[in-house]
Parts: sequence; structure tokens; C-alpha cells
Amino acid sequence: MSQKLIMPNQRSILKIVHWLGFAVIIGLYFFVVRPIRVGFISALLDYIEPVLPTLQDVGIRNSATTLILSIGTQEVHSLKEFTYGLSFNSFFLFASLGLWALKNFKNSMLTLIIIHLLGWIIATVFFFAGLYLHPNWWVGSDLITVYLIPMASLSWVAIVYAEQKRIPR
Repeated sequence: MSQKLIMPNQRSILKIVHWLGFAVIIGLYFFVVRPIRVGFISALLDYIEPVLPTLQDVGIRNSATTLILSIGTQEVHSLKEFTYGLSFNSFFLFASLGLWALKNFKNSMLTLIIIHLLGWIIATVFFFAGLYLHPNWWVGSDLITVYLIPMASLSWVAIVYAEQKRIPR
């Protein structure tokens, strides 16, 4: 029996490591990042529940990682709903997997984390402005968490891909 059949070649080991990287990223997201997000929403909900009775015609519903804030009454049909969701959501997972697939994980992950941290901070400022100043400020947190953070995350992957194609190796 030849030595070549017993020892896997280096290329197959790299492929296995690459696929294991996907599994590790997915595992870290579901077993580390997501529980932190759920804990933060629970703590935030406990913090804001005493403030809600002072606000007129404001309601709140929550899922595990999102708060849905409503202004108005159901009878009048003037109900406005806004979402406050945390950063580091599924778009963070998708972008992380995309950066891993592009083999540019280490160099570009810091920028992705900064995108999500800044989005989280700014959305939280809008959330508290809506809580303590006027509920219409919640539109800012809704815009950031529903549209801007996902767009910025996936755009970052596209930018990294375009840079790789532009720069010859």
C-alpha cells in the first residue's frame, strides 16, 4: 500500500478546515451571540416596563430578540408599529459566513463588528429618546435595525469581494 493513500493530501485538509470554519461560526452564533441578545432584550424589557404606564397609547410586544413598539389604539386604526431589534442578528451571521467563504475573515471581521456595534448604540439612543422624549423617535431605531444594519452588513461582504477581484494576487 502506498503512502499516498494513507496520508490525506494538504488540499483535502484545507477543505475540511474550511467547512469546519462554517460550522464553528454557526455554532458560535447560536450558542454565544444569540443567548447574549436574548438576555439583553430581557434585561431591557425589565428596565422599561415601569416606564410604559406613563406613556399614553403606547404598547410593547416582544419576541426573543426584538421589541415591537406600538403607538395608538386599535379602535382608531391609527396604530403605528416600530421595531427595536439588536444588532448581531442573522445578517451578522450571513455576513460572517460570506467573509469566511471569501477567505478574508480576519482582515474584515473587525469592520463588520464595528458596523453592528455602532448600529446597536445609535438604535438604542433612538429607542431611549422615544421612551423619554416622544415615541416618534422610535422610527430611528426601526430604520437602523430593520434596514441599515442588514444593508451595511451585506454591502460590506460585497465590498470585500469587489476588492479581492480588483487587486491581483
